[in-house]
Amino acid sequence: DLCVSIRLRLTLAYVGLFAVALTALDVGLYYVVQRALLNSIDNELDLGAQVVQESFSKANIEPQIREGGGLVLTMPDAVNNFTTSTLLAIAYDTSGRLSSRSVNLLRQPTLARLLLLDSDTIRTAINGEVQRFTMDIGVARLRVLIVPLIFTNPLTGTAQVGGVLQLVRTIDETERALRIFLYALAFGGVAVLVAAAQGGAWLTRAAFRPIDVIARTAQSIVSATDLRRRVPVPQVQDELQLLTVTVNDLLGRIEELFDTQRRFLADASHELRTPLAAMKGNIEILQRGRSEEHTS
Repeated sequence: DLCVSIRLRLTLAYVGLFAVALTALDVGLYYVVQRALLNSIDNELDLGAQVVQESFSKANIEPQIREGGGLVLTMPDAVNNFTTSTLLAIAYDTSGRLSSRSVNLLRQPTLARLLLLDSDTIRTAINGEVQRFTMDIGVARLRVLIVPLIFTNPLTGTAQVGGVLQLVRTIDETERALRIFLYALAFGGVAVLVAAAQGGAWLTRAAFRPIDVIARTAQSIVSATDLRRRVPVPQVQDELQLLTVTVNDLLGRIEELFDTQRRFLADASHELRTPLAAMKGNIEILQRGRSEEHTS
């Protein structure tokens, strides 16, 4: 029972450690894949923003000047050219008004209204901050990139913000793929743990088999009271061989003690036989003498 209990504890400990390591591996792998897919989407958004920025810079090399001294900026055609792309584009001017949007977004007026930015987000972009986040609009999960559109002011020769570009890409397919990947990791992990439990049980049985041989041999020696028998010594020089040698040495010492005790008892009985015989004879003589006195 003790060996079975130790086997069970070892198997559970092995499976537990394996489960912890496998869980850590799965979590790390899922995180790496998730970041790789999101980085791929972000790279696509960055490339789209770069194309629009280049078009915006070229279109406003020589902007028109208003009578009051302001500049009339031209929104690039690149915003309207996202016809077959997976990206949706919306451009705003520096006052926060909608300036232009991609053709593929014009066919989805409901989605276009849901994507419109609030004034605080536009103001943050006008201040030069790039914003990147994931949003849920109910009908879809989206990855959003908001960047300021920069041009060179011909009057001052400095770079200024002339508008705000919002690029959007749906990530529903990506998250669906991640869910499938997560399910595969979960079911695969369960299958691996079951296989690990079976393998751990087999390994513990194999590891404890020599100990079972030692225990059975020792029990047979005790039950047969044949102290001359010895436990077979394994060929491999390991802890089990050391244990077997120790058990055999212990059996040898016990046999030696029993032999010494047996010799002592034989010698003692031999030495006591003569005095006891003499004492027995004297007792018999005394008993006969007492019987004669009673008779007379």
